Amino acid sequence: MVSTADLYGYMLPSKDWREGLLSKTMKNMSENPDLSPKWIVLDGDLDTNWIESMNSVMDNNRLLTLGNNDRIKLKEHMWMIFEIRDLIWASAATVSRAGILFISEGK
Repeated sequence: MVSTADLYGYMLPSKDWREGLLSKTMKNMSENPDLSPKWIVLDGDLDTNWIESMNSVMDNNRLLTLGNNDRIKLKEHMWMIFEIRDLIWASAATVSRAGILFISEGK
């Protein structure tokens, strides 16, 4: 499991910024001049802390704002897929923005 801080990044006690896994990946993809389609796939449990921080990425702004005030644009050739187990912690805004499709096992 990846923590929210490890996903987005965090400020060290020295006030230096430590880049997160998702922020580093998004930044590298957005700075790459190659315009071929690029996908970021997130799977696992839906965590309310990290998914709510994704709302501005999933709406029309397509912009990730980090704790150090950096902003990373999810460009037109970049896409995200969320593969999650359930929607217990998802807000209505998250479900509508992400276009989440829920498939029941039919139990």
